[in-house]
Amino acid sequence: MKKVILFFLTLFVASSVWADEHPSIRVDGILYYVNTGNNTVNVGSGNQDLQGDVVVPATIRYDGQTYKVASIGAGAFMECTNISSVTIPNSVTSIENATFEGCTRLISITIPNSVTSIGSSAFEDCKNLPSITIPNSVTSIGERAFEGCTGLTSITIPNNVTSIDASVFYGCTNLTSIKVGSGNTKYDSRDNCNAIIETATNTIIRGCKNTEIPNSVTSIGEYAFRESGLYSFTIPNSVTSIEEYAFQKSGLTSITISNSVTEIKKGVFHDCPSLTSITIPNSVTSIGESAFNGCTGLTSITIPSSVTSIGGNAFMRCTNIRQVTCLATIPPKIYDRAFFTLGFYEQIDYEPCTLLVPCESVEDYKKAYDWDRFNSIECLESETVELTKDEVKVEPERSEAVFTMPQNESANSYTLTIQNNGVTFCTLTFNAQGQLSNIDFSTTKSYELKASVSAYQFTVTGLSEATDYGYSFKVLNASKAVLKEYVGSFTTKNADGTGGSTSGGGEGTLAVDAVSNATAVTIVNGQILVNGEAPAFVVTVSGKKTANANLKAGVYFVVVDGNTVGVSVR
Repeated sequence: MKKVILFFLTLFVASSVWADEHPSIRVDGILYYVNTGNNTVNVGSGNQDLQGDVVVPATIRYDGQTYKVASIGAGAFMECTNISSVTIPNSVTSIENATFEGCTRLISITIPNSVTSIGSSAFEDCKNLPSITIPNSVTSIGERAFEGCTGLTSITIPNNVTSIDASVFYGCTNLTSIKVGSGNTKYDSRDNCNAIIETATNTIIRGCKNTEIPNSVTSIGEYAFRESGLYSFTIPNSVTSIEEYAFQKSGLTSITISNSVTEIKKGVFHDCPSLTSITIPNSVTSIGESAFNGCTGLTSITIPSSVTSIGGNAFMRCTNIRQVTCLATIPPKIYDRAFFTLGFYEQIDYEPCTLLVPCESVEDYKKAYDWDRFNSIECLESETVELTKDEVKVEPERSEAVFTMPQNESANSYTLTIQNNGVTFCTLTFNAQGQLSNIDFSTTKSYELKASVSAYQFTVTGLSEATDYGYSFKVLNASKAVLKEYVGSFTTKNADGTGGSTSGGGEGTLAVDAVSNATAVTIVNGQILVNGEAPAFVVTVSGKKTANANLKAGVYFVVVDGNTVGVSVR
């Protein structure tokens, strides 16, 4: 209550000072304060008797002179509960604090391109305002500007807005879409750090189901989507940090975290019961305290090999998790009760949970603090997949392909790159046991690519029908050097289920050698030679003919004695 009293006191003092210094005039029911020094007027407070449609003129006459209406002053139309629409002229450059606060019947407002700032609480509790267009001229929006605007369903923040405060859309319970421009450089005015983009939206967007975040954003701030109705969310690759409690109590069902994020901080997904799956990228090195506390929708979780520490209560109350997969060969340090209520505390009556870890690390996990509490600790290696010999097997369907890869005793990890139109758009990384640990997109184009994994076999979905793809599968040692490489191509099936083919993927060879029985394919200075001579052209995965000169890095396909041969150019 002190905050409210202080706020009204501030308005009263400001208005009193202005009234004392400047004469006033009322025109068509609107009160103006006149600044004779610069021939402008400011719409002042005290307009509660206005009704219906209000049109603010660009100029007024006072004492025989013409004055330009330059701003809508603090509290000018506060609690004007009987106005339904307001038109603001192009002469106005600012809408100040609490200008339209409490205008509960306001359903329409026109803001001109001359306005550069919208003050704190400017439209607070305008409950029936269904939409508002913020012009590109606006560069700042004050705290609580649209708080309590329950009628708003969508809004677009222009590119020139560089600061969005924590509480701008607090209590906008029907806001289902918010799009923020790429010009945002600062999120929460409390941190006074213009160099850090904390989020492209705002702290509390209750009910927001669709949010587009531009690639200019580098960080998502504390409580950014707390209690929001978001059901899916993609974090752009530009984001490097997600601050504490960013998605707490949100309606998320799935989320894609960018590969640039290195830490999942305290409480980020605390109490997200609808979250059923999440892929933690291989860039993450730590999972913070209570990060997934109360995520009862999760039934399994995979912790990448990059993670070295897991905070206390990180997966507490995740009562439906039945399988935890940890890909790290050295057990990450975990703090007290990180996996509490996953079934291995005897005093808690929950279903048992199985821990899957690299085969060579099973005994280490059985001796490690708190890891040793799991009911069952098993080897990741699958006995259900019939492994190929020294080749990669690909079985394409309409919009997916099943890969079966060879097991290599010398492997420390594996990588698979997939190309479309000769351009690599995706790289998948696997651990020594053939478990997917990371997906990295190397293009700005949007692909919906997921991989369902069983050790040494997985299905890549989200591919296009009747499309040619190339791939390069590499076996890496502990130093990331290539031990073997398998290259080939495949074509997905047509809509009627016909078509679909594969080539290449046979016995592995060293990095840039040919990978079929054709032994006379070499690469010299970026040019492919067959039996010592350059062919007239090279066939790429798109089926187009490409001149065989100064080839860019990638996988190419040539026809030798009727056979398609895949080669990798570096």
